Formats: sequence, C-alpha cells, structure tokens
Amino acid sequence: MTDLATDLKQEFEWAMNLCLESYEVLADGRSFERSDRDEYAIGIFQKLYDTVDELPPCLIATTEEFRAAAPQSFQRTLEEKIRLVGPDLAPGNAAEFLEVLNSEFDARPR
Repeated sequence: MTDLATDLKQEFEWAMNLCLESYEVLADGRSFERSDRDEYAIGIFQKLYDTVDELPPCLIATTEEFRAAAPQSFQRTLEEKIRLVGPDLAPGNAAEFLEVLNSEFDARPR
C-alpha cells in the first residue's frame, strides 16, 4: 500500500483528467464544450492536488487508520466523495476533503 498523500494525488489527478477529457465536439469539428459541472470540478481537483502536501500529519494519521481498518470500505467511500466533487461538494483544499471523507467513513458500519 502506498502512502496516503501519493494515493490522493493520483486520485485527484485521475479525476481531473477524466473531467478534462469529458467534452462534446461541436458541429464545426474544431471546437468543444465541457459541461458546467466538469468545468467547475477541474478547478477543485487542481486545488485538491496542489494542497495534498500541506495536509496536517494528524489528519493523515487518522485517515490512514480508517484505511487500514477497512480498506475496501475506505476505497468505496473515497470514490463516492470524488464523484461528488463539483457543485455538490466543493472543498477548498485537500484537508477539507479528508475531513468530509473521514466524517463519512467514521459514520459507516465496518
């Protein structure tokens, strides 16, 4: 298992790239258009990616404990939260994202 910071960067980058690649080519064949949701999410994922290295060690430790206790449940919860990023979930940085993730994961039965 890789460290949490590396995993988060990979997840945020993958999700941002998915949004970047989700577009519709317009009738002129040269222009494209992304959904408003994808446009919004791209900026959030970039901010999340850029702030992973600023995560407080105590928040990383708590998250690592959750991940170690129930890896499959943790991964499902992480994927759910990443899918919500956009207008429904707009954390300002990676720490806010982990706080949301941890509160959701902590409330789930394992």
